[in-house]
Amino acid sequence: MDNTSTRRSGPAAAMSRARFLRGAGALTTAFALGACGPATSRTKPGTSRVIALGYVKDTDAALAVGVTPIAMPRPSGLREPEPWTRAAIESLGGSPPEYLNLDTEPPIEHLAALRPDLILASGYYSIARFRDRLAQVAEVVLPVTGPNTDPWQDTALRIGRALGRAATAAQQVAETESAVRRARATYPRLAGRTFTYSSYTSTGGFWTKSSPDDLIARGLAAYGMNLAPAVARLPESEVRGMSPVSGELVDVLDADVTIVLTRSEEERRAYESGPLFAGLGSVRRGSYLPIGPADGNALAFPSVLSVRYAAGDVIPRLAAAIR
Repeated sequence: MDNTSTRRSGPAAAMSRARFLRGAGALTTAFALGACGPATSRTKPGTSRVIALGYVKDTDAALAVGVTPIAMPRPSGLREPEPWTRAAIESLGGSPPEYLNLDTEPPIEHLAALRPDLILASGYYSIARFRDRLAQVAEVVLPVTGPNTDPWQDTALRIGRALGRAATAAQQVAETESAVRRARATYPRLAGRTFTYSSYTSTGGFWTKSSPDDLIARGLAAYGMNLAPAVARLPESEVRGMSPVSGELVDVLDADVTIVLTRSEEERRAYESGPLFAGLGSVRRGSYLPIGPADGNALAFPSVLSVRYAAGDVIPRLAAAIR
């Protein structure tokens, strides 16, 4: 879908309306805190014309309380939304969201033409650059500590309040937290186990998570797992929380379970055929878990829905890999 083609008069009319509302005090009240600062929502109950800009977290928070965004980020590396997001959209019925191409910058005029009541941007990585322009379109829910770094519970509750559905949001958060507790109780063998989480590169090496503060490490810590000490000692690169590992040093990826994000069968065959990777203790005993992009996103983009999906789908396979 082309998200940039609009009627010539639509964007201008919508922008004029937004500027009028802003002058009347109906838009976001924000106060500085860190890079972005939180938004104080004044959105009326029943708000339904919502645009989600943050990948996974913003879309899921709206869906969880029964609101299907009119537009959301184009699925990353997938032909359709993640399975839990797709299931929620289908269960709510109605028109599916339009996909937005946010690779460069948000199509501001097109967003204005959609006449949203609210823009969700708690997980939008470019919000610092575009927050003022977006605030001319509609009220914006901003991150507090930074894009995709606020606890998923806080984001879900804040968006629920902004949509006038605070009680439903609280219920959804409680259900997801309960799913995590059940999974931890069901798979006690995960407690105290070490893991590494990596992705293969075209140069024959890997990028691996190397910080216990990374979202994936924090998410697996909820089940008692710990990032393997060998990767935690690696120097960080310019990519926060990650370190490069050359093909010759792949032994650093050994752990109680070795997780590798695999984007294609061809890619999987490429690294699995390497003798050093095949020689890892975790690989030899069957404690190696390749996961696809959807499962990787469930861990990397924690939301009120993705965390629940991971607890019921990814965690059981992770436990089964422990030997």
